[in-house]
Amino acid sequence: VKGRCECGKPKAKKHKPGKHPRAGGWQHKDATKDHAKISQWIGQYPNGNFAVITGIDTVVLDLDVRPSEGKDGVAEMSALEATAGQQLPPTVTVLSGSGTGSKHLYFRVPKTVTHLQKPKGTKGIDFLSTSQGVVVPGSRHESGHFYEFAPGLSPDEIELADLPNWLQ
Repeated sequence: VKGRCECGKPKAKKHKPGKHPRAGGWQHKDATKDHAKISQWIGQYPNGNFAVITGIDTVVLDLDVRPSEGKDGVAEMSALEATAGQQLPPTVTVLSGSGTGSKHLYFRVPKTVTHLQKPKGTKGIDFLSTSQGVVVPGSRHESGHFYEFAPGLSPDEIELADLPNWLQ
């Protein structure tokens, strides 16, 4: 249902439908890579959203496109690429269910970097890098649409790229 998540609560200032865990302490207590447990949850919570924790195996470059808030992370990233004289390497990419063009780009965790900062002067770009959750494909966005892998950029089709030095 648009504007609501599985918990039944509507969108509010402190509640973002589909972007919160079912239980507190999930980063440390409930998070798992156990495929059997994940399959169990999918059966138990067929309308639930799922996330991965960033900063362990991956960092995520979150490019938000929210015209009503003056955010266009995709355009900002294009400008950063032009300034760097390099494009981001192809990597696992998730399209948000927002329908605005927002996306999540997954990269390997840089070995030498402990904290990634938002590129200066950007409003629509964030790094999800330390014990944050990022919603994964199959999850429903508050718009009612689903998160999905970009064509040709799922983990079955492409490896995680290294985060370019010019973004670290």
